[in-house]
Amino acid sequence: MKTTLQTISGILVAVIAVVFTMHAVPASAATKIATSTHPNPFISSTTRTRAPAGMRVSSTTKQAALVDRQTNQVAKIEDMSVKGISNRIAALNEVAKAVAAMKNLSATQKASFTAEITTLTSELNGLQAKIQADASSTPVGTRGALASSSVLRQDYQSITKDYRIYALVIPQVRILAAADRATTIISSLTTLSAKLQSRLATASAAGKNVSSQQATLADLNSKIADATTQVAAAINAVSNLVPDNGNTAIAGTNEKAIKTGQAAITAVEKDIQGANKDAHTVLASVQTMPTAQASSTTAQ
Repeated sequence: MKTTLQTISGILVAVIAVVFTMHAVPASAATKIATSTHPNPFISSTTRTRAPAGMRVSSTTKQAALVDRQTNQVAKIEDMSVKGISNRIAALNEVAKAVAAMKNLSATQKASFTAEITTLTSELNGLQAKIQADASSTPVGTRGALASSSVLRQDYQSITKDYRIYALVIPQVRILAAADRATTIISSLTTLSAKLQSRLATASAAGKNVSSQQATLADLNSKIADATTQVAAAINAVSNLVPDNGNTAIAGTNEKAIKTGQAAITAVEKDIQGANKDAHTVLASVQTMPTAQASSTTAQ
């Protein structure tokens, strides 16, 4: 009996040993748990292992990473600055061409805008040179070297804050160019209206009823008059604007003036379209009416 109990006890001990062996955590896994960023709270802190010394990031490596990261940031800021300035200079060159092509702008106004464009282009080229110099001298490898208050970042921000090319200069010149083209069209419509009036007068003298055509012509002249008024309003709204240089009050005034000028040009375009339609209507009618020469021949 004693032998049997000893045998059973031995078997139980063996089974328990096997069970504990099956559920034991391998040494490598235990190390991983001990060094995990979310350590097992049931494992004593005294049993956790630290990364081997060879795997720790040295201060020299951290410094090298900081230098590399900031060097890339400097290159990116410089690249964005060069592109931003180049795009604005290209836009100013197009604006200069638009000013030169204006036919109805006074010589004084042309000279004023041309001088402003030349100054802006020169200043942007100077800013680009400054940014490149500041990029070369930025002390990478120090904390805060590229903070928002750093010289290089302030240089980059000044491209949009100090040089309102897209917000002021381009819209301003576009309005003036549209007003210039409209003035030329209005002049042509005025000449055409006078000729149509002459034809209607001849037809009326010949006994033709031209009351309908005369009403359409009157509407044409009314639209020409309003277009002329709106052109003047557009020019007056934007002719004397100045860069805001960060002044919010001036920026607000400029924005309001640009919107006023754009609204006036929209009204001009609508008037010209209506006047053009009236002109075609009257022209189609008078083409079948007698001319002054035909009327005099008939009278003889």
